[in-house]
Amino acid sequence: MLATLTTRRKAEAELVSANERFFQANPAMVAITSADGGELHSVNDRWTEVFGHSREEAIGKTAVELGIWFDPAERAGALETWSSNGSLNNFEARFRARDGAIIYGLHSAEPIEVDGQAMCLGQ
Repeated sequence: MLATLTTRRKAEAELVSANERFFQANPAMVAITSADGGELHSVNDRWTEVFGHSREEAIGKTAVELGIWFDPAERAGALETWSSNGSLNNFEARFRARDGAIIYGLHSAEPIEVDGQAMCLGQ
């Protein structure tokens, strides 16, 4: 029984590690935010490359605090779509990188649960 439990824990740890590697290596910009306040919980390597914010400076802040949404009306439209549909699919918007560059993109987001907390997986 102990060997089985140890094997299971090892397999679970390997799965978590594989999921983290997949998240970080994803070629799309991906972020996980809290569903209630929008604070960034995790961002992948591509997100930091494109937006120019380090992971350390982004985690715990919102996209609004980081100045990522170029147009507040576009953000409001995304939130309205999220509220009515429960997700966001290819929402056209403009974003701002740390250096001020404007990024045109399609934003998609889905609700997920992380450690029992409601989150949003967005790209």
